[in-house]
Amino acid sequence: MEHNASLQLTTPGSRYSVRQRTGLALIGVGVLGLLVMLVGDGSLNPAFTMGVAMAGFLLGSGLLFADLLQQAPGVNNNGVWFSGATARGMAGWIMAIVFTGFYIILYWTPSNLEQLVRGTDALSAALRGRPSDQWFLYGLFYTLAILIMGARMLIKYRDNKYQIFRTISVMFFQLGLAFILPSLLLLLNEPEFYFSYFWPLKYDYLWPS
Repeated sequence: MEHNASLQLTTPGSRYSVRQRTGLALIGVGVLGLLVMLVGDGSLNPAFTMGVAMAGFLLGSGLLFADLLQQAPGVNNNGVWFSGATARGMAGWIMAIVFTGFYIILYWTPSNLEQLVRGTDALSAALRGRPSDQWFLYGLFYTLAILIMGARMLIKYRDNKYQIFRTISVMFFQLGLAFILPSLLLLLNEPEFYFSYFWPLKYDYLWPS
């Protein structure tokens, strides 16, 4: 029977350890939490559900990345060409549709994200002194993605000073200048200034007003 790689969700012949399976299960809990908030009737506490979802993603990712400590540091692309997520397999198509759909909803029908937005109200109130909106939600998701994948990068290339410095720089500027600082400026009733937009998105920031 001909092998059809396009229907694969995992790498052929892969075996997951108990720790990896636990990590994947926790990430699944995180995804489930977001889905409940996205399509639910709002009867669950949004802040609690969002907290559970974020904890699932963070803890699950931590368990998955812990296995990298058992591997030699440096470049290791074994199986990348055969992975369902990177070789145009089913997992890759699913992720492409999910991410593209999220951006479409974010820009054109943000009201459909209302429950997700409400789940970040507490954090928004602490950082910005006002309720959350779809852009704060997006900034939070983006920042968490940078931090999670940055941690993976630090573990994977822990023997390379250049990669460590580069990764920490990206994590710092995203968390500090692109997320926390603009929020604190709003808290102080100042304009929401994004220092990370200097070039090429907001080069007019450099011009005298």
